[in-house]
Amino acid sequence: MLFGQFAFVVITTVHLAIALDIPIGIHLGLFNLTSAYISTDGNPRTLASVPGSLDYQEYMKSLALKDQNHQQTSTTDTSREILFNAIETIRLATSKLLKPSATPKITGITVPDFHQPREDVCNAAGKALPDSYLDYFQILGLTRAMRLAYELNSCENIRLDSKSCDLDNGHYMLFLDLNPHHLQISFAEVGVHTLLIQNRTLSLALGADSKAEGGQQWAEFATKMMKDFISDNLASKSISYKLQGLSSIVIAGEADQLYMKRLRTILEDLLPDHQNLIHDDIAYEWVGAIGAAYLSKLQANQNLHTADGPNWKASGNTLDQLGKEVGHAFVVVGDVIGKGVKDTGLQISDAFKDLEKAITGKNRDGH
Repeated sequence: MLFGQFAFVVITTVHLAIALDIPIGIHLGLFNLTSAYISTDGNPRTLASVPGSLDYQEYMKSLALKDQNHQQTSTTDTSREILFNAIETIRLATSKLLKPSATPKITGITVPDFHQPREDVCNAAGKALPDSYLDYFQILGLTRAMRLAYELNSCENIRLDSKSCDLDNGHYMLFLDLNPHHLQISFAEVGVHTLLIQNRTLSLALGADSKAEGGQQWAEFATKMMKDFISDNLASKSISYKLQGLSSIVIAGEADQLYMKRLRTILEDLLPDHQNLIHDDIAYEWVGAIGAAYLSKLQANQNLHTADGPNWKASGNTLDQLGKEVGHAFVVVGDVIGKGVKDTGLQISDAFKDLEKAITGKNRDGH
């Protein structure tokens, strides 16, 4: 693993090494809160990891239950307070690892895919991080964060032949998130600047609780769930081209290492011809934070934030150019596609509308 064994060493040296202006990403996991950044040499570095409060963990589990049952969730004062406390907790833990004069510039947040609506995260972040100017496009679901963490937007990183590689032509990725509470599988079609989740399923019955008995039974049920998902979404005759176009399999999660190894073994048994596509070099529990760190770095590289707030005119004159420059920061969220803006079901903030007008010269109504 890239970080798991040496995480403590990394954390103890960060205090001396991190610069004042390095953008930081945080992940609000099911149980744990983590932070990371991308160093000047381009490599990800882990920072803090702290458990969420019991209220936070119960809140997250309630969202997962509603997601499994296809129930709507709503923003409440209680949910905003829980999220504010969580963000404040990881901010303070991260601050302790920085130079005394430094303030963490958190400009990327990742959350579980089932965390909807994202409005409460944005509101809580605005209160806990008043200097970061976070907006909706700076909050990603875990599936998209997993792609970012491994930088799966180039032929080299996806492990494709550079001479014949065409990233915009029928590539598919499989994402698995395993923790003590549930197993989630997502299947997405990807391009250089796009990620469209075609199907996602979550099972609370397949949470990998290391304290519970029945590890063999868990493996049998997990195998069946994954086999059915692969058959329904990739391997049936009418869509077998999707299995042929499978370019990456990414694993993340907060489960015990034994269960994570079992999950990989199941994948290898079900997809023996695709074993070399599995990405799990990063310690599983850090994938979300590292994805958030890459999101923060992309925005910093494009000068999307200044001392006076968001720099909405920093990225050129067209959405095409914006997509190429910060494809993962915007397009992977699903908001910007080509020269139009696709509403993903989130309420687009006034700031994003201002950005759209600054780039296209028009509001969404054409004026």
